[in-house]
Amino acid sequence: MDKRSWPAYNGKPHRSPLVEGRHGSTIEKLRSSDPIAESRPSSVSSMSILKLVAILISHFFVDAYASVFAPLAAIVRMAPTQIGVFATIQSLASSFTQLLFGYLADRGGLKRYVVGGLVVAAITMGLIGPLIDTPLALGSLLVIGGLGIAAFHPAGVVLAARSVGRQGALGVSLFLLAGTTGFAVGPVLLEQFIRKAPAALETLPLNAELAERLEAGHQALPLLALPGLLVAAFAWLVFASYRVAPQNRKRPALEAIPTLVRNHGREILPIYILVVARTLVQTTLVSFLPRLMVDRQYSDAIAAQSLTYFIFSGALGMLVVGYLVTRCNRKWIQAVSFVIGIPCLLAFLLLDVSLGMGLTLLTLGGFFALSTNSMHIIIGQEIAPAHASTLSSVMMGFGWGGAAVGPLAVSFFVPYVGLDSALAAVVAVPLLALPLTACLRERPSPKRVSDPRSDTEATTATDLPPSS
Repeated sequence: MDKRSWPAYNGKPHRSPLVEGRHGSTIEKLRSSDPIAESRPSSVSSMSILKLVAILISHFFVDAYASVFAPLAAIVRMAPTQIGVFATIQSLASSFTQLLFGYLADRGGLKRYVVGGLVVAAITMGLIGPLIDTPLALGSLLVIGGLGIAAFHPAGVVLAARSVGRQGALGVSLFLLAGTTGFAVGPVLLEQFIRKAPAALETLPLNAELAERLEAGHQALPLLALPGLLVAAFAWLVFASYRVAPQNRKRPALEAIPTLVRNHGREILPIYILVVARTLVQTTLVSFLPRLMVDRQYSDAIAAQSLTYFIFSGALGMLVVGYLVTRCNRKWIQAVSFVIGIPCLLAFLLLDVSLGMGLTLLTLGGFFALSTNSMHIIIGQEIAPAHASTLSSVMMGFGWGGAAVGPLAVSFFVPYVGLDSALAAVVAVPLLALPLTACLRERPSPKRVSDPRSDTEATTATDLPPSS
């Protein structure tokens, strides 16, 4: 980036003098008239680290709550057809609406969506335990909880990128890692809670009717909302001083869509299709993997652990790709992800292997197939940094929304071909998207170059939303 000027807003660059010091040069903060409230620091302050910790812990809990339904459905032995329908409802509610919340987040008030989303997810997902046998109530809770999850993610990913200054790509990777880790350990924590809660609650002075109901551990799930509410209070205190400049609030967010489609549609479409293909694998296996393991005569604990292996291995792969995305050929990263990951998952689904070998194939498949999540979001934010929240919502929200057809398709075909074959058919779909890897955006040049097609100047790979 040219050190003599900062990115142009409304066609007018903001010039900042260099201050030479004993330890080198730093850039002064932008004038208060800048649409972004604060400048991008060359180093990360202790307050920025605290903000990053707050957003990472919040994302951990949001995605842990988002993972409750699938293992709970397996524990209560819900039919696969019902699992597919309810999983699709949750996925749609938590995905397509991210675009709306991305608009609102681009206009300001990021902390409201982060904290509010966590509170809604904690309360509603805790309540699905007692109401798992009531279809209308369960569907309503999944929709409301999904909206809370959708509200959190676009604002959260931008705050994570801003918290680490110029290391924006690292912030995005850590954000996604925290959420994926929460999604991975959530099923194991849920299974442990349901198994041990009845014995622990026997020591409390409860009336006979309530004690009898709580003998089924999932009836006590509302207690799991408490940690999330505490984390939400912590995040609110940490982000209490966060502000967005008035110009950002006045910018009409709905103008983002025609601008992005007109200027960047050809770049966004192939990335979106790849996101859907990858997410199709994730959302389908996450929805049915616990039930598949139960059908294979494994215990509820093994069923929950298999989901943890799958998701956590994807988190590790995502962290690796987050490091490689600014250093290696992105087209090769995407190709290796599908060429190695998908066959491993197909082998797990279709071959009769031991538990150890099956979990090994599942772990390898998750590591490669789910690894490109952070890369897709980083590429999206590079296309139009001025609409970082909106493009984050497209990469995350619309990806999950488009992939919501996966669980629904599996629930339709299960009665005809069985759960294993139905899952394999959906998991194989990303191989059809391999040719689109040729359309991926490569690493930007270290020097910013004005792009006449864009509503903002091109930026470097780490030139993500400015730090708060």
